[in-house]
Amino acid sequence: DEIIDFNPALKIKSAKHQKLPPDPFSEIEARKIIADLYKHHSGREAVYAAYFELAFWTGMRTSELLALEWTDIDWFSKTARVCKAQSKGLLNDKTKTAKSRDVMLTDEALHALDQMKPLTYLGQGEIFKSPRTGASWKTDKSPREPLYKSLRRLGIRRRKAYATRHTYATIMLMRGVNPAFAAAQLGHSLQMFLQVYAKWIHGDQNKSEFQKIKSGQVLVIDESGKSGTE
Repeated sequence: DEIIDFNPALKIKSAKHQKLPPDPFSEIEARKIIADLYKHHSGREAVYAAYFELAFWTGMRTSELLALEWTDIDWFSKTARVCKAQSKGLLNDKTKTAKSRDVMLTDEALHALDQMKPLTYLGQGEIFKSPRTGASWKTDKSPREPLYKSLRRLGIRRRKAYATRHTYATIMLMRGVNPAFAAAQLGHSLQMFLQVYAKWIHGDQNKSEFQKIKSGQVLVIDESGKSGTE
């Protein structure tokens, strides 16, 4: 209980923390998953497919998707106002970064919303609700299981449902979208966005460079000094 004039923990070295990189689905995988979910879930259960279609094509956080309401959708400008979050069963009137943003809706995202209109539009409130009880989802536990079943059916390596956000980020970069615009769509600062997704900025360039290694061509220089490949 006595006061000491030094920190006894100073000699203890902090363990290095290895942060795992994003593990997105490819665009082909994402489209296969969405098609499979619609194939196996119809009627009121189409909510599972529409939920992940919107997740894949907006990059919204799970908490933002759960809190998204019909009044947040601007059909004229084709945007969704992301301004709140459903986290740990509680609705917060602000996002994770405490900043609202307008997410532009792709054709795929609008298709997902069109699928949800007959199911929850008249009731207003949250867009995504349980097909059994009609109550809004407080966590993503319910839609996760259909996703994992779809991955098993398709033989696609399992990732966390949050990988849908990483998928949209990498799709944008692979298509050459300006990183500043992509960061704003995801609610990231540009600095944070570049730290997380920098390796996807060059799109397919890395693959084309790797093909040079796989080509098996060997540089040969003959006695006269002329070079060639074989």
